[in-house]
Amino acid sequence: MDPPLKRKTSLSSVGRKSEASDGSVSKNPATKNRLYEKILQAAGIHMGGGPGITDASRALCESLFEAEQPLPPDSLFRDDRFENTCERLRNENEAKVVRDISPLLVPSVEVLCAHGKKHLESMVDHVNQKWDGCVPIVAGPLPQPDYSAGCKETIFTKDQLRKLEPFIRGWKGTPFMATAWMYFPYLTMEVKCGNEGLNIADRQNAHSSGVAVRQVVDLYRKVSRQHELNQEIVSFSVSHDQEAVRILS
Repeated sequence: MDPPLKRKTSLSSVGRKSEASDGSVSKNPATKNRLYEKILQAAGIHMGGGPGITDASRALCESLFEAEQPLPPDSLFRDDRFENTCERLRNENEAKVVRDISPLLVPSVEVLCAHGKKHLESMVDHVNQKWDGCVPIVAGPLPQPDYSAGCKETIFTKDQLRKLEPFIRGWKGTPFMATAWMYFPYLTMEVKCGNEGLNIADRQNAHSSGVAVRQVVDLYRKVSRQHELNQEIVSFSVSHDQEAVRILS
């Protein structure tokens, strides 16, 4: 059972919508069933086990996990508001949890940039946008994370873009893009409510993250450098509801 938000998040190193409590229909109904994990596994996406990660990657995760994070001013996560916030959202729908909780757990890279984090100028994010620029890994709907972040075209030099151009004509079904605006996604988030919600969110994140990881691996493979990525972290995903959060890599 996942710990409540106020105590601790759960962090694990795994490879990577059902009906929610408000009756909304999943973007990928197959993720309701745990057998979907077998479909992912057949495509090389393992949600548990595996060889683990390098010591350097593990140290990075631990440093991120243990570091003290300052609370935003006047936040719903403030000590005198937190319990009331979780209770207020206990029986609410996914949209309300996204509105109140998601920005506190996974702040928008574009909003952070607007607030002065200029090192994020080459980053772009999407909210509930279908990844029609990617090559899917499993049959069924394309990934459509509740939130995702990746790179803008401006992160590349003109020479780098020239080398990528033969692979991205038409902006759909490309090996290196999520959408026409996002190259190499590295972060996805899914939000759920109700019983088993986080398990379903994990399955959705597993598909999205699997696509993201394969894009990077395929690029390295084209120049015979894929060994450099062995057991390294390439993407993160976050699954949360109104009272628990899972961070997977």
